[in-house]
Amino acid sequence: MIVVDTQHFVQGSAPEITRVNVQDEINLIKVNMFPEQEFGYFFIGTLDRDLYIIYEDTTQPDPDRIYKFYVLEGGTYEYVDITPEPDPEP
Repeated sequence: MIVVDTQHFVQGSAPEITRVNVQDEINLIKVNMFPEQEFGYFFIGTLDRDLYIIYEDTTQPDPDRIYKFYVLEGGTYEYVDITPEPDPEP
């Protein structure tokens, strides 16, 4: 599963992503990366979180890279790797 923001950036990838209410916060996005661990999750709680989309049938190719995610015609997906390359050693 992944969660994508309004600018097509993948904000999280995990086996379990849900919308939850915690205290006074309604509709937080809980990204549960390690469901078997007590604290294996993080929340996405930006003001525009209601505009984020959760995709259940895909996961990002490499969790250590930064991606933009697009839904193409016909319902297929495309990941665009936008991870900056490190500066070459002098």
